[in-house]
Amino acid sequence: TSAIYMTVVEGFRPTWKSMIRVAVWMNLYALIVYFINDAIGSNYLMINHKPPTASLLDLLPDWPLYILYMELIGVVTMILLYLPIAFTNWRNSFGGNTVRVRPPLAPQHSCHCERREAPRGNPPQ
Repeated sequence: TSAIYMTVVEGFRPTWKSMIRVAVWMNLYALIVYFINDAIGSNYLMINHKPPTASLLDLLPDWPLYILYMELIGVVTMILLYLPIAFTNWRNSFGGNTVRVRPPLAPQHSCHCERREAPRGNPPQ
């Protein structure tokens, strides 16, 4: 939901460069998690082996090949989610209807208190 908020409300847009950055950092994270899983006998991110219960991963080949399939599924999903933005950018590059993004909202104070002025003159003793 934070990605939707940042895109719709704040006006941030993903780029090809940001998608590559996400893929690189995710792979580094998965590599670290692999060694942690190996050390403590866990299976976070389902990297070390498929889960013992039935899952959609059973449709993929055995370890480690299914990790490549999961990466491919992730890349295809990112591209599909990026296509509307890429199409809008492509259309706008030809001088078509520009989509105006609302400017970022002014920062709001988290407290609901009144701001009081400091008294003028000598401070009380």
